[in-house]
Amino acid sequence: MIELERLVAELSSIRPVFHSEADYQHALAWSIHTAYPDVDVRLEYRAPYTPERVHLDLFLKKGDWVGIIELKYKTKPLAVTIQDEKFDLQDHGAEPLGRYDFLKDLERVEEALCHYPDGIGWVIMVTNDSQYWNPPGSTEVADFAFRIHQGRILQPGHHAWRPGAENGVAQGRERPLSIAGSYLVSWKDYSTLREGARGLLRSLVLKVNRPSREAVAAPEVTRLVPEVLAAPRLASGTTVAESIFLAASAVVSRGQTTFSRQDVLRAIEDERVVHVPTFNPTFQGMRTDPGLAPLPAPQFRDVFQRIGHGAYQLSEAGLQLARQLEGSKSS
Repeated sequence: MIELERLVAELSSIRPVFHSEADYQHALAWSIHTAYPDVDVRLEYRAPYTPERVHLDLFLKKGDWVGIIELKYKTKPLAVTIQDEKFDLQDHGAEPLGRYDFLKDLERVEEALCHYPDGIGWVIMVTNDSQYWNPPGSTEVADFAFRIHQGRILQPGHHAWRPGAENGVAQGRERPLSIAGSYLVSWKDYSTLREGARGLLRSLVLKVNRPSREAVAAPEVTRLVPEVLAAPRLASGTTVAESIFLAASAVVSRGQTTFSRQDVLRAIEDERVVHVPTFNPTFQGMRTDPGLAPLPAPQFRDVFQRIGHGAYQLSEAGLQLARQLEGSKSS
């Protein structure tokens, strides 16, 4: 109903920079009101479905339709003058906390949408801090689970700090966050204020569809695998899909008819195979209900069947493939 990504892009020609997050919130609200005058736009809307004092940044309503927007405006120091107006951007820093708060907004929007049958949401960040869109130099960083760098796929499940971080960098944000959906992180250039570092503002807009109440209440626990952009092959030359299937088959061959993603990961580790970060989307694509996940090679499609929360078994196609692979070994 509302083309929010288009509105965000168009707003950049009118307001290429903002004084603060509140300034951005008001500017975006006015842009929505101007483009869709029949939609009621509320700022800092008090959520009626919880006794806690939860306020949503923007709450849109038209009839039974509802739109929910949470936004973040994170900056590094920059002084610029745009159309005779001076802007002195603050140094928000603390990027790990900013990433955590962004995912917390995503969690909040998913939970809120459960209360509105005809609803949709968005989580937005605008920043001139390249540490948000650039990948980390190491997978051992404390906030790896909350990273929102370009090209990352945020997977369903629990996202937590690395052990020990809760006593330092977490600073009151120790609670793990739960996400029900899967989201591709795709940053767009918002505006160029000047050449050089900190002169580029970029925007991230995640569209949030209404999840089931069950998914929000108990998202499937997934282990976060270190992410780097790489071809879907292992160090051994085996494809990720093949490695996953062989590991699942090994679990089943030991008499375990059902398995979880963690069982498969442990089987892969037992074989001392180092896998790339495409484990979760590849596993999803191998299911009989792949959704929007990328599909693996044809022989590894529809091989896993979900039979319960976090529980899988080999489908008929999976059992047949396992027999074929076992036969090729013996021959």
